[in-house]
Amino acid sequence: MTPEQMRQVALIGTPEECVERLVPYVEMGVHDLIIGARPPADYGTLELVAGEVAPLLRKRMGMA
Repeated sequence: MTPEQMRQVALIGTPEECVERLVPYVEMGVHDLIIGARPPADYGTLELVAGEVAPLLRKRMGMA
């Protein structure tokens, strides 16, 4: 898979860049996101999503 193909199917980037990619889905009415992680799970990434991406997205969308 090329880096461009990976960017099309995965959420890759800084927390702020990830929020930018997620905003359109929230605007369409999506309220729940499922994070797919294959074993062994990358707990650092999961903590980053829960601790930084999710709060930024909630704040951006006025849900904080």
